[in-house]
Amino acid sequence: MAQPFRFLFGTPDSQAFALAQTVASGGSLTLNGTYWPGIIPTGAVQVVGGFARVLTYFSGTDLSGVAIIVTGTGFARNTVLTETVSGPSVSPSSITGTTQFYSVSSVTISGGTATSLSIGVGGIGTGNWVLANQYADPFAIGLGVSVTGTVNYTAEYTYDNVQTNTSPTTFPIAALSGKTATLDSSLTAPVAAYRIKSNSGTGSFVFTAQQAG
Repeated sequence: MAQPFRFLFGTPDSQAFALAQTVASGGSLTLNGTYWPGIIPTGAVQVVGGFARVLTYFSGTDLSGVAIIVTGTGFARNTVLTETVSGPSVSPSSITGTTQFYSVSSVTISGGTATSLSIGVGGIGTGNWVLANQYADPFAIGLGVSVTGTVNYTAEYTYDNVQTNTSPTTFPIAALSGKTATLDSSLTAPVAAYRIKSNSGTGSFVFTAQQAG
């Protein structure tokens, strides 16, 4: 029997990448957040748990005139991702980006001084693909999601080769699609790979998968 895969989607953290700090225009935030020193060889701070996640930007002052530029990677570490957002205003004091980062290598400021700015992770993210042994006979993969708090998640699979196709066609696993509770299901017909996504929430979950054979 193969060893199970387990992926933790942690609770959103407002200071995952950078603790609250002040940075002048043209300067860079120190990546000293709660995920440090979870580093990859490039020295970038890595999102733990095997997920790429959206970033959250928090400030106690009006930073709407300040540009925040984030550089990092997705799961393909040789592909650089960037996101530029206007800082949060006083009310609300936080904003959420749209780019899902697996690692962050730098955060720079342009157009003003950022005061009491921290960078964290939100409740939206996508897990890395898990390759299935599609030639196993019988083919059977048990899947379970253990939820703590409030989350909404979807597990999905693909028939495409995710090692060469960066935009595979995906199909939701009906029993684990748009769900909020602790549940389990299984895949009994051959697939190439599977993964789980967090659609929203303030809680956490553990995704466990085990293939027979």
